[in-house]
Amino acid sequence: MQATMNLSLTALEKAVAHRVGSKHDDGSVIISEREIPVHTGNAGELLHRYFLKPFTTPEFFKFTFTNDDFEMNPVFQYCRDIFNDPERLLINSVHMVKHLRDLSDHPNIKSGDFFVAYLSNAVINEVPAKAVGIFKAEGKQKFLKTTERKDGLHVDAEAGISPDKLDKGCIVFNAEGNDGYRVLVTDRTNRDRQAQYWTDSFLRITPCVDSFYQTRALMNETKLFVAETAAAEHGVNRAGQIDLLNKSAAYFREKEQFDRREFEETVFHEPELIDAYRKFTGKGAGENQGEIQDSEVIDISAHAVKKYGKVYRSVLKLDKNFHVYIHGDRSMIEQGRDGDGRKFYKLYYDREA
Repeated sequence: MQATMNLSLTALEKAVAHRVGSKHDDGSVIISEREIPVHTGNAGELLHRYFLKPFTTPEFFKFTFTNDDFEMNPVFQYCRDIFNDPERLLINSVHMVKHLRDLSDHPNIKSGDFFVAYLSNAVINEVPAKAVGIFKAEGKQKFLKTTERKDGLHVDAEAGISPDKLDKGCIVFNAEGNDGYRVLVTDRTNRDRQAQYWTDSFLRITPCVDSFYQTRALMNETKLFVAETAAAEHGVNRAGQIDLLNKSAAYFREKEQFDRREFEETVFHEPELIDAYRKFTGKGAGENQGEIQDSEVIDISAHAVKKYGKVYRSVLKLDKNFHVYIHGDRSMIEQGRDGDGRKFYKLYYDREA
């Protein structure tokens, strides 16, 4: 199934802001007693941009919990209560910020401003949907503020949140409620596993097995095979590895569906490599391998190819002296060793740009 979304007409209906600390500072929580007036002044417009701008790709997750019982997930419960009655946004946002504070026990976790919003007019998989947005701003930027006075302009420095740099966020759509809802997520600040409390501890989400997920898994699977098995067991040098990755990337870009047999013949050609690839995928290499069937035709997600195509790096690095970008015909580059034992690559070309 191809996952789709359209947030172009999504409206910000209500929002609340709190402040949350971590257990490694004072652990305090500052609770707001009223909603933000999003329909007056300029704050609503800036918050709308701040909340929605990072979410451009339909990479969906869903809530989970112990024994896969997503209904036991506290954040799922709070969102469901808001969907049932949007007037309960404030009280549920208080529950959320306290829940987040209780989980903020890693030394890398920072204090920050915490927002919860109620959104309308989203479209998910071609179905209209309401949404709850949950966001955290951990860093503030300094900016210059000029004020007109009798003797001229006064310049001062202040700190604030950039509406173009969301640190952490998720949007929960009231779609597929019997399967843990559909969730988009971003976490720009903590990429190390120890501090991924936002997705792993607070939200407790897991990827949805759709075309986006399967396309990403197939691309990672191919990269692992080329880097590990093709190189170590079949003597494919770095230039040959790049050639295989380039062919694989071209297949994903140009095809609408993935057919494993066709993919094997197009990318690997040689029976030895094809057999090795089948053995590699058959033994469950890669964390997502269990979801990929050997014989089925799978829809390719263009969004996944665009986002994760960078895993196929086409750069041949030679010591610290040269970077060679290989984009096309593998026969135009040869590897060898001269009489003194020095390794070299020989490049052929038709014209110089």
